[in-house]
Amino acid sequence: MSILTDIGLDVTAIPANDPFFGRLGAALAAGQLDEELKFEGVTPICSDDRPTAVMSANCHRDHFGAPFGIETAAGAVAHSACVGLGVDRITIALLVRHGLDPSTWPGSVRARLFS
Repeated sequence: MSILTDIGLDVTAIPANDPFFGRLGAALAAGQLDEELKFEGVTPICSDDRPTAVMSANCHRDHFGAPFGIETAAGAVAHSACVGLGVDRITIALLVRHGLDPSTWPGSVRARLFS
């Protein structure tokens, strides 16, 4: 998350879950939260009380490795993960945080983004 804090955004990591559906989905979502398999990076955009997710990171464990036969060099089932950045949300957060004119943004932020 330092990539976001380095550009002046106040980002906090919180446990999250994906929108699974149905009765099984509720169990999957609860398990994802309990085992901290997904985190979102949130920052205030419209509200300090309800910050907006601008990135997420998911740990899939062996969800893809097992069915697709993906193995580690040692022959164990491979685990996977992913990270997503919401470029449009990050852009809006930057505009809310620093203003509409990038030439007035802090020098450190401009250097990080435009150099």
